[in-house]
Amino acid sequence: MSEEKSKAIMDAEKDFMKYGTKECACVAEKYVECINRLTVVLNKHDSGRELDDKDLYDFEYCQFMEQHLSLILSDFFLQGLGYTKDKYGIWGKKKKGLFR
Repeated sequence: MSEEKSKAIMDAEKDFMKYGTKECACVAEKYVECINRLTVVLNKHDSGRELDDKDLYDFEYCQFMEQHLSLILSDFFLQGLGYTKDKYGIWGKKKKGLFR
């Protein structure tokens, strides 16, 4: 890929910015949508069919979104298990006011 960002990556970056403040279910829904779109493209490729421009766009867009949305989902998951981040971004589980 060239130094210049593709339209798919630029679109994905723009769309990803919308998910920083979304509910977990909304992020999970978009994550599943992207995983499914990636699977369709990979299955098409694996079966020997030629990928068109839409497939290549979907691949780049969904790969970017999957990687970034998975980070948000892991944060939701860890928070649900009682973990928190300190001011430096280090995860720990609180016990009596201290990280253990």
